[in-house]
Amino acid sequence: MRLEINGWSSKITFSATHLIVGHSKCGRLHGHDYAINAVIEGDIGKDGVIMDFISVKEFLRSVASELDHKVLVPAEDSSVVSEGDSVKY
Repeated sequence: MRLEINGWSSKITFSATHLIVGHSKCGRLHGHDYAINAVIEGDIGKDGVIMDFISVKEFLRSVASELDHKVLVPAEDSSVVSEGDSVKY
């Protein structure tokens, strides 16, 4: 069985800022609205569901809350260096 959660329709969203290092326009900080989508696959349990839908949505909302109004840093980019609370690129 497959369970899909659409973040836009479920209102599991957050706003954040980011940049794309080396890009002429997107290399400056700018923001977007994001939605967290999830796909869960598994066997149906004794209670007739894969897992508790409400618990999954609560977890996804907690992730969205942690990311809301934050700066998303491209940590995997070799031109970005972070030390403590400082980020240089």
